[in-house]
Amino acid sequence: MPLALTGATGATRYVGGNASGAPLTGTFAVGDHVVNADGSIFVCTVAGSPGTWVDTATIGPSVSSVFTRSGAVVATTGDYTVAQVTGAAPLASPTLTGTPAAPTAAVDTNTTQLATTAYVVGQGYAKLASPTFTGTVTVPAAAAVTAAPRLNQLSPALTITSGALPTATLSSGTGAQILTTRDAETVTPFTGDGTNNAATCAIALSPDNTTYSTLDTLSIAAGLNVLGALALSANVRVPAGWYLKLTAVHGTIGTTTYY
Repeated sequence: MPLALTGATGATRYVGGNASGAPLTGTFAVGDHVVNADGSIFVCTVAGSPGTWVDTATIGPSVSSVFTRSGAVVATTGDYTVAQVTGAAPLASPTLTGTPAAPTAAVDTNTTQLATTAYVVGQGYAKLASPTFTGTVTVPAAAAVTAAPRLNQLSPALTITSGALPTATLSSGTGAQILTTRDAETVTPFTGDGTNNAATCAIALSPDNTTYSTLDTLSIAAGLNVLGALALSANVRVPAGWYLKLTAVHGTIGTTTYY
């Protein structure tokens, strides 16, 4: 066996060669090497029969350091940036593609957790277009012309269920709101003063208590206004929040009943 040359750490053996590949039989020691007819060189790295052999063509230059560390380096958090990892997205403001998936939260979860489409459907929300409601649906009072009204904003049958009808006292020439939550049908008696003068009662409405429009004028001829007993009725539907103004001349306005 030849001795190692100066600078080497030990002797190795040239044990011959094959047509190609590593030896398949025989017993070899670490450092044994073969040179094959096809030019390949194999080195025994683990002694045995036939041992473990490595093709020297597959052995590249060794890495002395990585991630600024040397020795047996194991990758840790922070060694790679998002840009260095294929297909990775940043934690801050990621832009996802395809069909991203996430765990579905329990119904009525109220946290910063992501809401999947399955969670939204599970909440049972009604669609904006042609929703189908069940049970007893409660909506806020309509506050805009495009808002859905409550039933009690449409009919007094759902707000007045027993007892006497409500009343209001109007002053001649002064506008007054009857209701702000729904329209109201009003009935107000107008009685002549019996002075043998023509008696009138102008009926006007306004949405803002500033600009009034006269709808009608009740009148009692002078020849009939002699006893003060002749009375007429002002029947007006007043939209919610609007103002009703009755202006009497040679007559009096009675208590307004509404429903």
